[in-house]
Amino acid sequence: MLNDYIAKMWFKTLSDGDLKKERMAAVVRAQNKAVENVDDFGFSVNIALAKSNVERTPLNAGNIKNYYKSEIEPAFKDLSDAQKILCRIDWCICLYRFLDDLRRVPRASWEIQTARFLSALGLREKWAELKDAWQKAEAALPEGERYPSFDAYVTTAETELIRPVDLFWERHARQARYRNGLKQLVRLAAAVFVVYVIGSYSMGVGYPAKVLNHLKPVLVSEKHIMDLNEFPPVSIADYNASTILTGDPDRNWSDRNLMDGDPKTAWAEGEPDAGYNKRLYFNITDKGDVHYIVIYNGDQRTEKDYYNSNRLRTVTLRLDDKFQEYKLTLKDTMGPQYIRVEKKDIDRLWIIINSVYSGGTEDRTCVSEVKIF
Repeated sequence: MLNDYIAKMWFKTLSDGDLKKERMAAVVRAQNKAVENVDDFGFSVNIALAKSNVERTPLNAGNIKNYYKSEIEPAFKDLSDAQKILCRIDWCICLYRFLDDLRRVPRASWEIQTARFLSALGLREKWAELKDAWQKAEAALPEGERYPSFDAYVTTAETELIRPVDLFWERHARQARYRNGLKQLVRLAAAVFVVYVIGSYSMGVGYPAKVLNHLKPVLVSEKHIMDLNEFPPVSIADYNASTILTGDPDRNWSDRNLMDGDPKTAWAEGEPDAGYNKRLYFNITDKGDVHYIVIYNGDQRTEKDYYNSNRLRTVTLRLDDKFQEYKLTLKDTMGPQYIRVEKKDIDRLWIIINSVYSGGTEDRTCVSEVKIF
């Protein structure tokens, strides 16, 4: 493609009459010498026109400028300052023809990488610099040594080539930056979403954890729970406690009291250490969804009985296996306490005693009722 651009350069279009003028002949000789050494320069220009954007990079833009300085500029060393500027402008217009063809490469104008390539090439700024330098240099030339055909060439090139190309790439560079910014925003949003989902899953809070069946059980107040009437009681195949207080002639502290529907009956442990690490076990019929566990802590027969005996303080809620264990702290209050669970397909669960609120007169840990919805 570079050969096509060179064929349209000013020095290639001079008439026979112009070529007889020594000052123009000197320029033509220098330009022809430059053309003989453009292999690397031409290669860098041509690969930037490939459909793939692999070589449209700031690095290749730097190569084009470096090869221009090393392969083309040396051919101008014997020219006058005005002639050197003329030759540089001719090559600048040559590169503008390259930009004109580049905009026809599929999707090139849509790529932010192309915008970065053009920015590194800096052709628009170079054109403004050279044009200003040429106007000053030509004004200093005697009337008979000026280059009217070159002036006409520059005027036509600026009107028909340079301005349309600059406007096109300026507009598409803005659009490319906008699209790239939008892509970055989408990537950032996606990254934030992934972090949110991972964080929700690992911490067990939020909607993603709920959808992924990994919501962390948490104690909630009654005003923050959904209507329990929406959830049927979970069918329990069997339940028991790993310890039971026996030998009390006045009361039955059986684990059957845990789910008898009466908060005024209670289970109590029979250990000397308040039942630390002992557990209440519930086996669910045919797996089921567990939304809430309702616990009536302590002995709720009366307020006096409640504070005389130990009450659960911190417990471990284990679901199915040891990989689903959650630490919970219950309140020291009478009445129901609600643990939101929101887990699917649960086979069994354990409530394991970690610590207790100490009773006033009786060293026994009690639970009056457990309901599972």
